[in-house]
Amino acid sequence: MKNIQLRDTRGKIIFEYEKVDNTIKDTLEEAAKQRVNLSHVNLPKVNLRGLDLARKEIGVDLSHANFSGSDMTFSRLQNAYLTNTKFIYTNFKFMFQDYLSDRVQYCTILCPNLYRCF
Repeated sequence: MKNIQLRDTRGKIIFEYEKVDNTIKDTLEEAAKQRVNLSHVNLPKVNLRGLDLARKEIGVDLSHANFSGSDMTFSRLQNAYLTNTKFIYTNFKFMFQDYLSDRVQYCTILCPNLYRCF
């Protein structure tokens, strides 16, 4: 069993999840399923490849989150609230336009890798 904690930008634990072969991606998806408030979640430089937060019933709040330097290749962020979210040097390779939320406002997106984004 592997326990992973999600912390906010101030270091406070937001969510904790334990399972066999757990990953940060699995933990983030489970937190979204449980409708945990993920605003201010701090996940810099993590592998979130294939992250799927596109479920219509969820509408996860990732406002003020930090994903700087993370790998979000093939990720789906429809219906996520991304107001003031940081994506500095974030890898968005192969992310289709309709995989990104229409709730993107005032995000910091500096030097992203947008290779083969549509």
